[in-house]
Amino acid sequence: MASGQRFLKREARRAAKGFTLMEVMIATLLLLVGLVAAAELVPVAVTRNTQSRNDSKAAVVAEQVMDQILSQPLSTTIATITVDGLPFATGIGGPGAGAAGSPIGTGTGGQIVLTGAAAVPGFGFVLFDPANPSSPPIEVRVGVITTVAGGGPVSKRFVVSAWRRDPTQDPINSQVALDGFKQR
Repeated sequence: MASGQRFLKREARRAAKGFTLMEVMIATLLLLVGLVAAAELVPVAVTRNTQSRNDSKAAVVAEQVMDQILSQPLSTTIATITVDGLPFATGIGGPGAGAAGSPIGTGTGGQIVLTGAAAVPGFGFVLFDPANPSSPPIEVRVGVITTVAGGGPVSKRFVVSAWRRDPTQDPINSQVALDGFKQR
């Protein structure tokens, strides 16, 4: 074989052997940038998942409470609400006209219970999740506006708010608020 042919074969083998060091370094750098970006998303995803789970549980509790309140006669002032198999007594309006219970205000989605004020005793409760004792408890508050005519209530408007007592969440923006109405 001529020396020129040997040289060409050697060059062809050298070119076919693999990547240069510079190509490997650039590929490694790009891979690291992608991994770091993906790793930064994991805590955000975990936080959002936790908040979503908290909101979902609060929504279920608020729906259960509202359903049970609306099933009560208008003359009832205290109802026993059962959530997760646990009984809770809560006020659902007084015999006279006007507002009772937790103060009601306006939020971005409609009527809410104002969480900045202290809880009104007897108009709500705190639920500790028996399935997950380490999770923050769910606070439920009830506000009622009663209309009276002829010596008795003729209608009641209920606002039920529920949210997890999670210190990382704002109770005003993370509460689930339901607005219900019952009349004679």
